Amino acid sequence: MRSASLIGATLVTLSLVCPPAIAAAYSIDVLIDPFHPGVFDSWLFGVNEAGISTGYVVQNTGGAFQQQGVSYQSGVLQDLPSVGPASGSLSYTGLAINISGAVVGNIGDLLHYFPANAAPVAIDATDSFVSFRGGLNDSGNALVSAFPFDPAAVTVGDSFSLWSTGGMEVLSVLDPLFPNVAPPDPNDFNSGPSSSAFAQSVTGLNNANQFAADIRSFAFDPVDPDNFDDDVFTEAFVGAFIYDGQGGYHFLQIPTPGNEIVPLDIDEGGTVLGWVGGQLGLWGPDGAFQSKLPDPGVAFDQTGSFGYASAQRNNLGQVVAITEAGGVLRYDPNDAAWTDITASIIGPGIDTFSSIQGFNDAGQFVGLVRPTQGGGVFGYVVTPVPEPSSLVLVGLGFVRGVVSRRARRMAKSA
Repeated sequence: MRSASLIGATLVTLSLVCPPAIAAAYSIDVLIDPFHPGVFDSWLFGVNEAGISTGYVVQNTGGAFQQQGVSYQSGVLQDLPSVGPASGSLSYTGLAINISGAVVGNIGDLLHYFPANAAPVAIDATDSFVSFRGGLNDSGNALVSAFPFDPAAVTVGDSFSLWSTGGMEVLSVLDPLFPNVAPPDPNDFNSGPSSSAFAQSVTGLNNANQFAADIRSFAFDPVDPDNFDDDVFTEAFVGAFIYDGQGGYHFLQIPTPGNEIVPLDIDEGGTVLGWVGGQLGLWGPDGAFQSKLPDPGVAFDQTGSFGYASAQRNNLGQVVAITEAGGVLRYDPNDAAWTDITASIIGPGIDTFSSIQGFNDAGQFVGLVRPTQGGGVFGYVVTPVPEPSSLVLVGLGFVRGVVSRRARRMAKSA
């Protein structure tokens, strides 16, 4: 009986840490009624290496619909802790989760850090509105932007800071990349020409505090302040960079003049995944362009729902990406090939995938999907289904090794 228990425990562990490169089948879990009774809307923004996701669900609570930030794993929804009895009318959203289960998310319009099994902590800055830029690492550092409430105090178009429970570190080295020119009257947008720069696409934050972002410029000229029909708006791609985590940055190399770079993801080694010239490309931590991924022969959907990512890369170099038809391709660096895994995803009927916003080393990915039943797009988790035969063989080999080592220790003791 003890051997059987050991084998069973081993197989469960192996299913989490030893996924196949490309699974034969995948299961999908869509967070919406009737698959999750009482859930009327949902979104999952990230998944950690333990397979725990975070996002929100909308449920009917006391006769009213309430948006609640959650962590989620294997059918179990766990509410993010509230800030007090008066918070029932506020909307909660989990935006990122790290390996310890800590979450960064919003309570109403305010950003908070939710330590695992502890009360939330407000992420704020004096005289500024703080917004999340998409990164929370395992050390509890969050990538944020802080915008002064007073327009006259805005000196840069976009700003980045690293927040932790120890305080806020402003990444002022990046400020020159985002110049801001206020109109003659900072409180009157129509008083004259103005310009600024902003990052439209920002990756997550790895454990070395590295991230990548693009730089876009925006200019406005009212021409005649009394005639709104002659207003001139100009937006353009300027470049992209990787912050090195140590107070410096490198521009991402543009492989072909005229290409625009849209950073999507960064791994623990500092390799950046992004769109370039309609294809997916890779850059090193020094900003040097490495390569474009092979052309899969079908068109990608380069922008997910609401502008969120439609492709992600994990630390194994595997990539999942949405096609224009709404299916999912998976790239395996072992054979440098794409595989269409859409038909192998079993579960609730799927119309189209709309975003991929998290992808872990176990092969799980999350985001938004449109079920065939309709009604909108909702949060999902796709998980590789281990092949029983190969899993048992690996598991038995592991158990045999454990038993053999135990026998040797017993012999030496005797």
